[in-house]
Amino acid sequence: MTKRRSRTSPSQSTQVQADNSGILPMFLISIAMIAGYHFFLAPSGVAVANASQQGPANNIVVIDTKTVLQGFMEKMQDEISGGATYTEGEIQASGADFAAEYMRAIKKYRDDGYLVIDKQYALGVPVGSEITEEIGKALSLDVKATPDPFQAPQLD
Repeated sequence: MTKRRSRTSPSQSTQVQADNSGILPMFLISIAMIAGYHFFLAPSGVAVANASQQGPANNIVVIDTKTVLQGFMEKMQDEISGGATYTEGEIQASGADFAAEYMRAIKKYRDDGYLVIDKQYALGVPVGSEITEEIGKALSLDVKATPDPFQAPQLD
């Protein structure tokens, strides 16, 4: 078998060359479009940073349920130590009332657009996001927020 070489006429090679010459302008137009998008339409790094600070993450609050429950238990113990007597049914009703009031206090935050998370499930809590003390005040409890484990130690 012999290999045949096909010969191209000068007009065919010119045509191929003309087709390749359109690549450079298309490439330059593509570069210009991408650069235009990045300079004029794409959000800047500052805008992206500001958007992340204004996003849904700012609508997250954290509550330490264990601390609030401990505050309720201490309040009940103080009342009993002070001479108050409760039947088992009254203690159960008091606990049910507390639970309902607790859920109503949390519901206010939810209705205002906040996501409420129990602190035991949060690995890192942004400063100002904890509402444990506010919920305690709403429930007439004396509770303090637990210390932030990521806070720098205080030097005395």
